[in-house]
Amino acid sequence: MSDHVPLDEFQALETILHGFLLRELRVPCMIDVGAHHGTSLEPFLRAGWRVTAFEPVEDNRRQLQARLGHSPNLAVRSEAVSDQAGERTFHLALQLDGTLHEYHHSLEQFNEDPWHRKGPQVRVTTVTLDGLIERGELPSQVGYLKIDTEGHDLAVLRGAGKLGCEVVSVEFWNDQHDFGPSPSPARELVSLLAGRGYGAYVTVARQRHDTQVLYSTLEGTHPAAWGNLIFFHDSRRELYDRLRGSPEWRMATRQAEVIGDLWRQLEEKEAVLQHLLKTAREREAVIQRLEGHIRQLEANPGLVRRLVRWVRARQR
Repeated sequence: MSDHVPLDEFQALETILHGFLLRELRVPCMIDVGAHHGTSLEPFLRAGWRVTAFEPVEDNRRQLQARLGHSPNLAVRSEAVSDQAGERTFHLALQLDGTLHEYHHSLEQFNEDPWHRKGPQVRVTTVTLDGLIERGELPSQVGYLKIDTEGHDLAVLRGAGKLGCEVVSVEFWNDQHDFGPSPSPARELVSLLAGRGYGAYVTVARQRHDTQVLYSTLEGTHPAAWGNLIFFHDSRRELYDRLRGSPEWRMATRQAEVIGDLWRQLEEKEAVLQHLLKTAREREAVIQRLEGHIRQLEANPGLVRRLVRWVRARQR
């Protein structure tokens, strides 16, 4: 799941998932594509796993190295991962005040949204996971592949056909998200991985304060939702079933549902209150106009007498 979500029910699910994977996966090796500051990889590294982290943004990579670079089990690489090796333009994002944004940097190019604007473009070296496997720089089998590349996940997977994973996590967002349609549509991610033997997956979708957890389906997610898809290889299908049945996971998903329901109720009540406030303001405006007319009449007695005579004349 994404590194850039406040600590809430969404990250609570991530914490439970990571604990589950640490207990259950057989190959203690992780590849993190789009590692950011290392929040996702940290529990695996601390458990003694070997981790290869890809982070092409220099500021993020510096913070990752400062936090976790002392570990001999961590290899941090500066390349951007894609479906072709070479050199490409990498798009940096800025805060609204012009400083470098912490997130939203990508090989993909997006329109500006309420949270960031376009920044400078830099040239980066791109690699494929397949190419690194062929050169002996990556293992051909890992327990966990996590990808979070701000829309480039599909290309990363296309360049990783030779990599065997027990579990794969990718990011998605739907067409009505502020970013617009994703370059890595969820259905294409599902289709590609299904063809590689990942038939079972968990959808964790977020829209505002609402977090949904669905199983091997995308149906029912909000048109503007974003989140993660966690795929289980058919050879480890029992992990998918075991996670679904885990009391800790079930409790967390239920909690997410309850919190989402409460937020929806609050938003509905807020909408009613806003409507009442709007009605009250409109009535107040009418009252103020009437009071203005009354003051004008009080300031002009002659006008009042003329109006009275006019009304009486109309009544005859």
